[in-house]
Amino acid sequence: MLNLQNRILHIHLPVQAGSSRTLKRMNRKYTAEEYYQGVVTLRKYFDNPAITTDIIVGFPQETEEDFEEENLVEHSKEMGEYFLKKLTELKEKYDFITDARGSGLLVGLELNFEGADIVGKMLEEGFLINCTAGNVLRFAPPLVVKEEEIDALVEALDKVFASL
Repeated sequence: MLNLQNRILHIHLPVQAGSSRTLKRMNRKYTAEEYYQGVVTLRKYFDNPAITTDIIVGFPQETEEDFEEENLVEHSKEMGEYFLKKLTELKEKYDFITDARGSGLLVGLELNFEGADIVGKMLEEGFLINCTAGNVLRFAPPLVVKEEEIDALVEALDKVFASL
């Protein structure tokens, strides 16, 4: 896999739960900390890997304490608010951005033109994004995204937008 560094790497890592106790009851062979360290390792060896996941909420016998231990929901909310703030700053800078909106970590920018070319340019910058409805750039980062990763994407967007 290390020979693929000039490509965008997409890996689906099913976290399924953020509580090590719940993961053990699910017969998973990893802890929440080991999962997180796996993500850290991927980020160490690959530039901007696309990481997706799934989470099971309400696993039988999962307690509220187990759910709170995960902290993924709170982290997702915080990072979503931060991401939306950064996108709103771009909206204020560029007249062709008509809206910045989102919920949690599913956020987007509405443009007053077709966005397919932006998707291609962002791919050249190392970011995999989506364009829906022809003119809405949609972003769906992993739940474990960090502020500096959001910053890197926003910087790349700014660079692409400035070149238009």
